Amino acid sequence: MKARRFLSTVHREARGAATLMRTFLSPEGQFDAIFNVEANVIKANQRLTAQGRTPLYALYPVHGLTLADSPLAYIDRGDAGKEKAFLALQQALLEDESQLKIA
Repeated sequence: MKARRFLSTVHREARGAATLMRTFLSPEGQFDAIFNVEANVIKANQRLTAQGRTPLYALYPVHGLTLADSPLAYIDRGDAGKEKAFLALQQALLEDESQLKIA
């Protein structure tokens, strides 16, 4: 119930994490808080600190699971060895033992 009341104060929603961060970090972005993945909060804090602004304080849910469903990809930039390394990494990550550790 507390979470529902807290989330009812949300005033704006973004189409994606990048849009949310741009809006939050823009001079016009007069928001007190954001919900975003940890990597974006770290990047935001680096920018806020560089601008002399107060960094965000990250909160981690204790009794909840959060996921960011992002694809695994690479850009080869003409380096044929990158595809070989990428495919080896992909194969290793998809092995049963690796999947158990990830889960």
